[in-house]
Amino acid sequence: IDIELVYWADTVIATVEKLVDKLLPTTDGVLIPHPGVDVIALAPKGAYPTSCYPLYPIAGEKFMEYVDACNAGEFDAYLARLLAMQML
Repeated sequence: IDIELVYWADTVIATVEKLVDKLLPTTDGVLIPHPGVDVIALAPKGAYPTSCYPLYPIAGEKFMEYVDACNAGEFDAYLARLLAMQML
């Protein structure tokens, strides 16, 4: 569904773990053609606290802190603490 949403959106921002000069063949990722993306944002550890295989695993305890903060309506405070600790 990701690829279909690209063509419905007015603006598409792709977040990436790293920038590369050449794409390697893959069967486990989403490839969006150049005309479908307006901006590429470099976001190392952008999936944290979930995983980005094979770069890093899920951080189970941190993920549960995230879930608890969201359920309690405290996401902004959670994110502020996370950024202050420079964990991203």
